[in-house]
Amino acid sequence: MIFFLKDVVIVAILVVIINVPIYFGITYNILYEPYEEELNNVDVIKNANFFIFSDSHGWSITNGNPEIKDELYSKGVWNFAYGSDSYADMRIKLEWLIEKKVIIDTIFISVDDHMFSKVGNNWNRSFVYSSYSNFKSVHQSNGLKYIYYFFAKYLPVIYPSNQRLIKEFMNSIFIKSDTEEKDHLTWENNSQEMRRLEIERRMQSFFKGMKYKTNANPLYNFRKFISLAKEKGITTIGVKFPIDENMLEKIDEIGAKDIVVKEALDMGIDTVLDFSSINKLNYLANQDHVNSEGAAIISNELLKSIK
Repeated sequence: MIFFLKDVVIVAILVVIINVPIYFGITYNILYEPYEEELNNVDVIKNANFFIFSDSHGWSITNGNPEIKDELYSKGVWNFAYGSDSYADMRIKLEWLIEKKVIIDTIFISVDDHMFSKVGNNWNRSFVYSSYSNFKSVHQSNGLKYIYYFFAKYLPVIYPSNQRLIKEFMNSIFIKSDTEEKDHLTWENNSQEMRRLEIERRMQSFFKGMKYKTNANPLYNFRKFISLAKEKGITTIGVKFPIDENMLEKIDEIGAKDIVVKEALDMGIDTVLDFSSINKLNYLANQDHVNSEGAAIISNELLKSIK
C-alpha cells in the first residue's frame, strides 16, 4: 500500500510539472484569458447596454481593431462575440449578464446560415460563465462535461484539441511566419482558384458532406436564448454577416439559406439586419470574415440601428 501511494504521489507531481507551465505559458494566455475578459471586467461591462453575440463572424468586427472596439464601447455597445461560439455558449453568456444585473437594452445576435449546423463551440471555455446546474440545462447533459472541462482547463494536456494548439505555439517560437497583418489582408489578394478552394474547405466545415442538417442543440439553445431575451424585455436584432458571394451561392444550393433567419422571425425577433451585400472582395479578410474596412462599415451600420 505504501508503494502504491508513493507511485500515486509521483504521478501527481509529474502531472503538475507537465501541466502548470503549459497552462500558464500557453493555454491560459491564448485560450482562456481573452475569452474571460468580461468575467474579469464586470464593472466595465455594466457601462454597456447593447451586446453583440456571434461566433467569429461578429468577433471579426473588433478582433484586431481596437479603435472600432473603443468606438462601439463609447456608444454603449459591447462585442461579446468570440470565435467558434455556438448558441449554447451565447445562452450561457446571456444568463451570466442577467445574473450580474447588467441592464441590457438590445442584443445583436448572429443569424448566419451555418449557425444551426455548426459543430464548433467553446464549451470548454464558456463553462466559466455558468453554474453547474445552468450548464446541465444548456447542454442537456448530466453535468459530467462541466467537471471534465473544469479539470481540462487546469490540466490542458488531457484536452485533445490542446495538442494542436501547443504544437502551433511551439512552431511559432522556432518558425518565423510571413503572415500579413490584419489591416493589410484582403480576400482579393488571393487567386480565384485559391478562393474557390478556401470556400470549399469552409463549406465542408460548416456543412458536413455539403448537406444541410439542423442540429438539435443549437436550435434548442437559440430558442431558449430568444425566449429569455423576450421574457426580460430585451430587444433582439438578428444579424447576417458578410461572406463571399460565391459562398452565398453554395449555401443557397444546399438549401441552407435563411433557415436561421426564418426561425428567428418565427420566434418573434424584432428585426434582422442583413449585411450580406457588404461582401466586396476588398472588404473581406477571407471567405467569411471582414477585414478592417468591412468591420468599420458594419460598426457604423450597427450604431445607426440604435440611434
